[in-house]
Amino acid sequence: MKKYYERNLFIRGKYSQIFFNFQIINIFYKIFYNHSEMERRQRQRQRSNSQPHVTNYNRIITIWTDEETEYLIDQRMSRNDEFWDLNRNERDEFWQSIAAKINEIFGTTFTSLQVKTKWKNLVRDHLVSKFYFD
Repeated sequence: MKKYYERNLFIRGKYSQIFFNFQIINIFYKIFYNHSEMERRQRQRQRSNSQPHVTNYNRIITIWTDEETEYLIDQRMSRNDEFWDLNRNERDEFWQSIAAKINEIFGTTFTSLQVKTKWKNLVRDHLVSKFYFD
């Protein structure tokens, strides 16, 4: 198409104004198209730079019986002073000892992280129920 314009630049007379207007329209179209193309590429770059959505398909759901939960509550409550006397690094050993006792008594294979998470969820659920239902 560019060659067509270059070949027909010599047009004179009544069609020269129409041809000139067409060239201006074509130039504005190219400017607008390039601008919108640049915006599209910029949006695409922003999307590619953002973190991809991650779904964990390997979640292991831990099922606790009522007896195991009650034993966890009893252990944690009876050793409350000990828990608060420990620093953050020693608390992992605390949760490991509780997990070992639960596993020994009930024949389960809970990890210290599962026990700690269960305790946090119990506290959270208690606070939520207390706040909303009392």
